Amino acid sequence: MWLGLGFILASILATTVMPSLPEPFVFLPLMLVCGVLVMNRSGVVQGATWLVLSGVVLGAAGTAPGRVFAYIVAAGVGLVLADRVFANRSVYALVGLGAATGAVFVLAAWLSRVVAAWLGNESVRGMSGHEAWWTL
Repeated sequence: MWLGLGFILASILATTVMPSLPEPFVFLPLMLVCGVLVMNRSGVVQGATWLVLSGVVLGAAGTAPGRVFAYIVAAGVGLVLADRVFANRSVYALVGLGAATGAVFVLAAWLSRVVAAWLGNESVRGMSGHEAWWTL
């Protein structure tokens, strides 16, 4: 119940408040950070579900169009890393899981942008270098 409430509140913040913030803060990936925290603290499956649903919600709201693929890939990699590599509830695991999941998220978003440009789909906006820096 608390995870559902937290997801709803984080989604509201990510779709309404975050886009209205000034330049460096608008690029902070609130839903990605919350998903990694849930993955480390509560459970691996809950965190992966959080990340996948984040991509769907942000894509549907128009806040992060074309990033559903990036969220799904980041959830899959985070699921494997949190289950096989990192310990639960460890600070070092949180840092490692966050860095690895964030890097995979950025790479998947750039790959999605390249494929969309190659296919001629102009509706997909990719991640800029400045936004990638703040995501990492």
